[in-house]
Amino acid sequence: MKKTIRIVSIALCVIMGMTTANAQMRYGAHLGAVHTAITSKTEYMPANDFSGGAVLEYDFNAKADKKHFLAVHFEINYSTKSNILLYPSDDASQSVIDKYEYSLAYLDMPLSLGYSINLGNHFRIVPRLGGYFSYGLSGDGFIESSPSGHPLGVGLSCFEGGDAKWEDQTFHYEPFNRSDAGLTGGIDLFFDRFFISCSYQYGLRKLITYNNSGALYFRNTYLTVGFLF
Repeated sequence: MKKTIRIVSIALCVIMGMTTANAQMRYGAHLGAVHTAITSKTEYMPANDFSGGAVLEYDFNAKADKKHFLAVHFEINYSTKSNILLYPSDDASQSVIDKYEYSLAYLDMPLSLGYSINLGNHFRIVPRLGGYFSYGLSGDGFIESSPSGHPLGVGLSCFEGGDAKWEDQTFHYEPFNRSDAGLTGGIDLFFDRFFISCSYQYGLRKLITYNNSGALYFRNTYLTVGFLF
């Protein structure tokens, strides 16, 4: 938790410093949905989750008569990401898992560079590319397993892992990686200060590895609406 507070404090200090340095800074808020997907070799069920937070846009050389300009896009978001993973593991050393249902909450911080194109009549479009960092705030999961043909269900804290005992056997469940990072790209459509944003996150830090499902990486799509003050 202290690490999360430090990360947010640093980000806010950067935003405040940029805001006081130049009037070409605009900030606002947005909310919407995130389609949570992963790279799994076994079947899984993706989900539509929630994302919302603060948005900052910093324009370089954005003048009234300038149609095109570079813009820095930064966000601090609270996002939920959940899936149901089927048959990820049948190896006793990794635990025998028939189904793993989990719901995770993250602090997302994407940073990207965009190119704003004025379309006229208060419309502009901004394609952008960059990277993101996410930190796991909380995560709850429920695992179903059938060791020796006997059904077993256990609730877990995903970022902490844990043990489940069944008869004379103890199964250890590895924790998910709390931090995530990768590449991001998106496109924003503005009408005056209102905007619709679509973005994609390509995770480069694995969530966890199982013998059947392989290494799990996030592949998330965001669709949000917002307003710049």
